Amino acid sequence: MARPLLDSRPVRLIHTDANPWNVLVKGEQATWVDWEFAWLGDPIYDFARLTLARKRDLGPVPDAVFRGYGENPTTNPVFDLYVLGFHLWMSNEALDPLLARQTTYTNADHYLRNLVAHLDNLESTIT
Repeated sequence: MARPLLDSRPVRLIHTDANPWNVLVKGEQATWVDWEFAWLGDPIYDFARLTLARKRDLGPVPDAVFRGYGENPTTNPVFDLYVLGFHLWMSNEALDPLLARQTTYTNADHYLRNLVAHLDNLESTIT
């Protein structure tokens, strides 16, 4: 069910390491920096990363971030698929004893404890 939805998404140049530490803000202007992981993909993936890739809680992503995008991507079901993928990735990475324990690992653990509910929600929004 999810594959056709993901395959229908637009492909654009995306940052793929979207997190608050890769945004330079000056006054009312902001720009992405640190582009070494740039790739072609779905822009909503970047917004999922921006929302979840936090070393500490910074609060919600301001609505102003989404204005240039045209919509709030968190309302698109594909956003939830990327959330699932991110948490699975972080949960797997947390198993590495050499990596420092990050907030993203704790958040992934919390998300996966409710995995059945998240999967049910995904199924109902995709079908």
